[in-house]
Amino acid sequence: MTEVINRHLRSYHEQYWYAKNVLEKFLEISNTKSLSICEVGPAEGGALKYFAEKGHRCYGVEFSEVRYNNSKFLNAKKDIHFVKGDITEPDTYMPQIGSPVDIIICRDVIEHIDTDQKFIGLQNMSNLLKPGGKMFISFPPKYSPYAGHQQVAPKILVKLPYLHLLPDRIYIRYLSIMGMRVSSGQGLLDTKHKRLSIRNFEKMIATLHLNTNKRELFLIRPCYESRFHLRRMKAPFSKNMVLREYFTLGALYCLTK
Repeated sequence: MTEVINRHLRSYHEQYWYAKNVLEKFLEISNTKSLSICEVGPAEGGALKYFAEKGHRCYGVEFSEVRYNNSKFLNAKKDIHFVKGDITEPDTYMPQIGSPVDIIICRDVIEHIDTDQKFIGLQNMSNLLKPGGKMFISFPPKYSPYAGHQQVAPKILVKLPYLHLLPDRIYIRYLSIMGMRVSSGQGLLDTKHKRLSIRNFEKMIATLHLNTNKRELFLIRPCYESRFHLRRMKAPFSKNMVLREYFTLGALYCLTK
């Protein structure tokens, strides 16, 4: 039996909520016919559980061993095909999925892929998508207040917005002074190095000839409605190519092939 920690259980319920209250509308999924849906980085698989209940054929490609085991355990009674794989290596997932899908979901995952592998990951997602299919991508932009994911740290003074913009040497020293373990501090530093800007993301999708069907930039992200009971709010300065990088906490895209 797999033991799922409380933090991951909360994520599981939020994933289900997000599929119902954000993804379904954002991607204009009507549920009138069965679609093939693949989520890259489904974690506990809550979103796929929602879509499976609507009659869709669901696949999940999960890199983390822990989250993969969580997804298998929590969705044991659902007809969802979870694969322990890496989106940058098609041989790890294509044999199990078999053919391109109608919809790909990649929610807050691309910023965790190594910088030199991001384009490959996006290219592989494009290859996995049927012509005319839809791809959902979301991420916190590189210079936004919490792009370093420091909000997950247990120490209050490590949760400060924009803290990750400090130079590496000062950043890691500050984390040490705040009592962060070396492994935890290195994890935050790794995340800092993998961040992705709106500008660079849009350059990559243009190179791949993916069309932006919809783009929404948020100051208060939709998931905060579930997490903190805060109403979502669009980002200010969304038309300013510099300021939007600093004042967008979540960038959401619906791309078509």
